[in-house]
Amino acid sequence: MRREEVATLAGVSAELVRSLITDEAVGRTFELFATAGGPPQDWPGLFAQTTPDRPGSLDGVRDAATLPIDAEPQRVRRDLDAGVRRSGSAVSPTSR
Repeated sequence: MRREEVATLAGVSAELVRSLITDEAVGRTFELFATAGGPPQDWPGLFAQTTPDRPGSLDGVRDAATLPIDAEPQRVRRDLDAGVRRSGSAVSPTSR
């Protein structure tokens, strides 16, 4: 593989930052991968094409429910509850 075909850390970082400042990305889980060509130009349009995550859910829209919250270690449940309290969410992760 040639050097110019490899995604750089700086390039991936720039794309992730772009997602943080694009309103259409809020509440959407996505995967970032390298393809040939330059970076996308229409970030809002790209995110508008994705399916939003379920409101209040800790999982992405297409995440499989493979591990129930009550099967997580106590320290993980405690961290999840603390994160929900900080975010002001009405849904407790341990009660889903």
